[in-house]
Amino acid sequence: MQFMDSTNRDFAALQAQFSWSIPEYFNIAQAVCDRHESIADRVALYYENEQGDEARYTFGEIKQLSNQLAHLLVSMGIGRGDRVAIILPQCLEAAISHLAIYKIGAIAVPLSVMFGNDAVKYRLQDSGAALVITGSTHHTMVEGSYLTCRRSRGCSIVTT
Repeated sequence: MQFMDSTNRDFAALQAQFSWSIPEYFNIAQAVCDRHESIADRVALYYENEQGDEARYTFGEIKQLSNQLAHLLVSMGIGRGDRVAIILPQCLEAAISHLAIYKIGAIAVPLSVMFGNDAVKYRLQDSGAALVITGSTHHTMVEGSYLTCRRSRGCSIVTT
């Protein structure tokens, strides 16, 4: 499938004829993980940390882990449309957090581990995050600010 004719240099015409084919209902977690039942035992994610430790996770394992976190989020009152902040480095837990959040129809708010405390506090308050998922090395970024991050209720922290 060709995206566009490379000889056509008329951007306005290209823009006018372009359209996305987006289904009415779409969940990215289902698209990248859950629909792969027939290959559940195949490696979906390879991870290597800074120390060189390696791990491989199958589609089935990722589905199970993200389902477990999704159930925990729901049991904590998180649901469709709620914002959930993620303050984690690029790691398995970050990927699982994104998938779990998408599975329940919530909105992921990824925040960099490089942000300072004031930047995190501002983004939590501005986003109305209902929950923060972070690791034990980054939880101090939200201490003191997380209780006021949701206008209608306090914000909880889940540490990995």
